[in-house]
Amino acid sequence: MIRRAALAILSLVVLPALAADWPPGMREVFREGCLDSAGEALGREPASRYCDCTVARIERDFSADDFAALQQAELPAPLMERLQWVSGQCLGELQGQG
Repeated sequence: MIRRAALAILSLVVLPALAADWPPGMREVFREGCLDSAGEALGREPASRYCDCTVARIERDFSADDFAALQQAELPAPLMERLQWVSGQCLGELQGQG
């Protein structure tokens, strides 16, 4: 249940919010949107850890081309799978701490 909620949160928050290499202020906007969405499903403290993890992994693992692809109306399946993987990894870390 939590995994499904987090995947939905990631899809709703990440896809419209990202643009190439985090324009000024966008990282914070993304994180706040993530906290608002994930907080309902996970609670505020776990959501904060989940969103920090998600932001860090996206920054680390996604290229400028990936960011550009995220702006498309339909995401390529491999990119969506990577986003789901990021979400799953962050949820796994959360559950390991809980």
